[in-house]
Amino acid sequence: MGLFAIDLNGRTYTDQIHEELKRGKYQIIIAGPETTLNPDKLFRKLLQMPS
Repeated sequence: MGLFAIDLNGRTYTDQIHEELKRGKYQIIIAGPETTLNPDKLFRKLLQMPS
């Protein structure tokens, strides 16, 4: 089985990746500050969603 991991930054974050994150495909997520701190990015909104 194993764990699935992904490395995100401003260039690698796509709509497809966003959907995979919403579905819980990845257990380990490494994200750069430009991805996590920008309020206009989808990833920030994903972090604010209730689980």
